[in-house]
Amino acid sequence: CGKPESWLVLAAAPGSGLYLGFDRAMTLESVRKNLEENNFSADMLRFVPVGPGDFFEIDPHVPHAIGPGVVLLEPQRIIAGKSGKTWRMWDWNKKYNAQGEVDEQSGTPRELHVHESLSILDPETQCGPEYVNSLRRAPEETTLLPGVKISIFPPNQWYQVITLKLEAGSRVRLQSRCAFACVTVTGGSALAIHNDGTTVSLSAGRSYFAPAASLPIEILARNQSLHASFVVPAGQGVICHRGHVFE
Repeated sequence: CGKPESWLVLAAAPGSGLYLGFDRAMTLESVRKNLEENNFSADMLRFVPVGPGDFFEIDPHVPHAIGPGVVLLEPQRIIAGKSGKTWRMWDWNKKYNAQGEVDEQSGTPRELHVHESLSILDPETQCGPEYVNSLRRAPEETTLLPGVKISIFPPNQWYQVITLKLEAGSRVRLQSRCAFACVTVTGGSALAIHNDGTTVSLSAGRSYFAPAASLPIEILARNQSLHASFVVPAGQGVICHRGHVFE
């Protein structure tokens, strides 16, 4: 069904990065030949050093891989009833055991999808720093309320990513007009307070889904600052986020 996704870098070890597109222009036949003859290598891909806050839009046709030492938030769209399958054109020549762990001695390679991958690639244009920059997105950053800073990344066709930083004791209200929200706490902890007075504790490293029926919800940063991301439907805060998503 195609699986558009977004990458928001949350943490990155020194020298770590992503692979996006090809390092240099190549013909499709050259890519095919290197893959079929097992001569493909990582230096044919474009390595992109990253840091926290870097954001990329990864459409279904984009060659991509996550390097070691990088932690991402990865929202994506999969059509209901379909599978979000990844076409794997190359797998770093690794072997895996039945548990999915790397086992170079007795493991076996994972399935590759060279034919399917080549049908959507354009290695003559998906290359170099200009191509990487075409995937990169910068946020609009502003102070929403006292003690509340917000970063709004440009939406794609289906959803939009918004990050919040709340000082301890600060609070915001997630509006009912938002329709729904996928919430991931990346630092600190919070309390979600429903209109009926019920509460839900939100802890770091956890993700939560807030359906329409649960909104509006007030989110309170407890005794420490809170960092959280919200994935909301596209169009729910593109132009005027104040009053549409948060207040």
